[in-house]
Amino acid sequence: MGTKHTRASVQTILNSSRDFRGLDLSRLDLSDMDFSGCDMRHTVLRETNLCRCDFTRTDLCHAMMDNAIMDHAILVHTQLFCTGMRNINLTTTQIRVTDLRHVTFGNSILDGLDLSNVNFRFSRASYPQMKGGNLTNADFTQTMLMGANFSNAN
Repeated sequence: MGTKHTRASVQTILNSSRDFRGLDLSRLDLSDMDFSGCDMRHTVLRETNLCRCDFTRTDLCHAMMDNAIMDHAILVHTQLFCTGMRNINLTTTQIRVTDLRHVTFGNSILDGLDLSNVNFRFSRASYPQMKGGNLTNADFTQTMLMGANFSNAN
């Protein structure tokens, strides 16, 4: 059985290797932590409180983030390729120049996000609700839009 992590053990990793690959950090309160530049590939963050966390230049490819709380989180130059982000409200999240290819956003809320002119790649991702967002110059190549709601989006 794997190690049961705590906020303190996560802080220890942040202060040393910054390598979280494959760790299960589900259901922890990690709010206000700086994960910038961390390797978090295949990390499990289900139902984790990630409010106000900074993920600038973090590799979250193949991470499982379903039901995470991400109010005011920062995703700038973040790698999210093939990440599961179901049932997440990203309305207050800062997202820029981020790789969103093959991300699953089932039942997530992306209302009001400004995704214009920021080099987003949406191919093969699902986006069910993005009301009032700015999608100017967004690339939806091969995007699955079943059940999507883009009302009042630009």
